[in-house]
Amino acid sequence: MRTKKDLYAVVCDCILGALKIEASGITEKTDPIKDLGRDSFDGVEVAAELCLRLGIEIPFDVNPFVDDKKERSRCIGEIVELCLTYIQEKEGKSHD
Repeated sequence: MRTKKDLYAVVCDCILGALKIEASGITEKTDPIKDLGRDSFDGVEVAAELCLRLGIEIPFDVNPFVDDKKERSRCIGEIVELCLTYIQEKEGKSHD
């Protein structure tokens, strides 16, 4: 399984690459919507890229940029945790 550090690098690369933006000083606390000027629609493109790069399935009703339960945007650290959840689900299913 990937380490969180590896996963963080992939998430940042997907956000910056898929959205064709350059940014410095990105941290786990960086919020793509508030800090990078993106919107929830950009999260859909990033979700597709994360699925390809990580080999996971993010449900169509889940936007990595928005936490619907908490009614707020997610920071990069939370996006990493979200991806980790889907990686763990996939690994659990593959071992059944």
